[in-house]
This record gives sequence, structure tokens and C-alpha cells, in this order.
Amino acid sequence: MLLFVYVTWCDKCQRMEKKVFNNKEILPLINENFIPVKLNPEIDSIYFHNDLTLNRKIFMQEVSPGKFGIGVPTTVFYRGEEKDYVVLKGLQDPEELKGKIKKFLKK
Repeated sequence: MLLFVYVTWCDKCQRMEKKVFNNKEILPLINENFIPVKLNPEIDSIYFHNDLTLNRKIFMQEVSPGKFGIGVPTTVFYRGEEKDYVVLKGLQDPEELKGKIKKFLKK
């Protein structure tokens, strides 16, 4: 899973969505290797996790590895194992993000 934590008023979050995640080299890496999930912590939506229906607060508790402290933007790569994740805080450079994704996938 790739979890992207954002808010609508955040300029860096908007740049991540438009210029980084939509990059012609990054978008296929995400779509082929992750289940992408966008989470706006200001909106109390319903989320699904491990056959459970959860509200925003409970979902955040379920998917927040090691209580990493959510800021925006935050991007988290997960693999099935509980401790196999990478947390990236802040605006990411497309080339650096591509390298981090590839490194994560090689583990």
C-alpha cells in the first residue's frame, strides 16, 4: 500500500499530487506495485482495512507505523509485514522518490 496524507489547502500536497505522483516514471511504479490510498485527516471519511470498516481516527491508528506523527504531506510505503514500511515526510523530488520506491521494492 502507498498511503498519501494530505490536506486540500497545502501547497506542497498539491505539488506532490500534480507534479510528483503524476510523473511519467513514478505513476507506473505506483500503479503496478502499490494500492494507493489518499487520506485527508481533516475529513472524517470511512476507510476499509483488513475487512474492517473504520472511521478516520481508527484508520490512522491502524496504519500509522510506530506512531510516526502525521504531518502533511506524508507518504508511506507499506509491505504486508507489520514493520516493513518507509515514511517520507514533506515534498518529495520526483527523481529521489523514484529511487526510494525502487529501493523499497528491492527489499
